[in-house]
Amino acid sequence: MLDGGHLMFHAFEAVTGKPPSDRVVQALMTIGLAVVLSFMAFALSNDFFCS
Repeated sequence: MLDGGHLMFHAFEAVTGKPPSDRVVQALMTIGLAVVLSFMAFALSNDFFCS
């Protein structure tokens, strides 16, 4: 899990009184991974093509 991910889920649990479902946690972790990989691909392509 990325930095702050646990805090987000704990905050959700504090507000609602129940933890998010495993399906929601898995979906958010997948989205977060996709965002991080997209940023990495953008930075790498920027290094190659914008020299």
